[in-house]
Amino acid sequence: MENLNLNDKDFDMILQSQYSGVQFNNIRHIAVCEFYNEESTFPYWFLKNVPNSESLLVQWSSFTEIFQGEQIIRTEKETQISPQLKQLDLWHLSKLQCICKEGFQMDPVLHFLERIIVSKCSSLTKLVPSSVTFSYMTYLEVTNCNGLKNLITHSTAKSLIKLTTMKIKMCNWLEDIVNGKEDETNEIAFCSLQTLELISLQRLCRFCSCPCPIKFPLLEVVVVKECPRMELFSLGVTNTTSLQNVQTDDGNHWEGDLNVTVKKLFDDKVCFTLHYNTEFTFWFWDNILVWALVGSFLACFCIFHHSILYLKDNYLKMSLVRNLVLMSIFLLHLHIHTPNELRAFLSLLSQWNSFTFYFI
Repeated sequence: MENLNLNDKDFDMILQSQYSGVQFNNIRHIAVCEFYNEESTFPYWFLKNVPNSESLLVQWSSFTEIFQGEQIIRTEKETQISPQLKQLDLWHLSKLQCICKEGFQMDPVLHFLERIIVSKCSSLTKLVPSSVTFSYMTYLEVTNCNGLKNLITHSTAKSLIKLTTMKIKMCNWLEDIVNGKEDETNEIAFCSLQTLELISLQRLCRFCSCPCPIKFPLLEVVVVKECPRMELFSLGVTNTTSLQNVQTDDGNHWEGDLNVTVKKLFDDKVCFTLHYNTEFTFWFWDNILVWALVGSFLACFCIFHHSILYLKDNYLKMSLVRNLVLMSIFLLHLHIHTPNELRAFLSLLSQWNSFTFYFI
């Protein structure tokens, strides 16, 4: 057996049995779920019982944090137990506020992780604190985490030298991917990054908020879609020697530079929005009289509908319906150019109202 799925009741049984200290050397994949008690803490102690586990899935639980930092590492022996873990998946953890707290001792499990996938953790405001480094990380995906404002810090970003794929999607409050201070100017080199996807990030302003230069020597795929506020990729110089285009909502674009391309896309959107709003304003005021008259006609129709029910002459009924249809077509194609045309139509409308009221 290589897969092991455990909930809170299972862990209680293990603690109360003779298996609490037994090692399960064949287990490769662990799933921890259904800890609904808000006072529950993640059963980190169990990881030492599965020294060969390669992936950890935590889902549908009320944990506020996963790794309890300095309380975890007690002996040198325990430090050497966990680095076999390569993948961490966090799904549907609505109470999760942090993976580990700021300032706590670096956890070896985090340091050696190669893949992290986080989805639907609405209380998470930052992926990890600045003290965490990901020297072995190759894949990072974060989706539907609407509490996130900043993904990682400048110092954590510098450690992502092996990261090949980053996908950030549908995090509505995310403002930047790499968050830093104005005086942080040390270069960040994403030496291995090949694919970057930024999709449906409604408040994203830029990828990096500090003025440091960024290098992407292997970056070939950049997707920027549904990011209406992204006006610049980075505040610093961006070097992308292998990139040829940026995939957007309306096709591929490239202006020779990633920063210039993103800025051009943003400027085009602003111009289009202004043009659309201006055109709509002109159209609205140009046709407001027509639609006001259509509204008056609809009111007449309600009166007409009420009165026609009392008519016994079927021929007259059909005649009225025919005239109503013709009047509808006339109104929908109406465009009044002169005051005389307006007075003529109002006179016709008055006669129509008198005609309908005759049958009430």
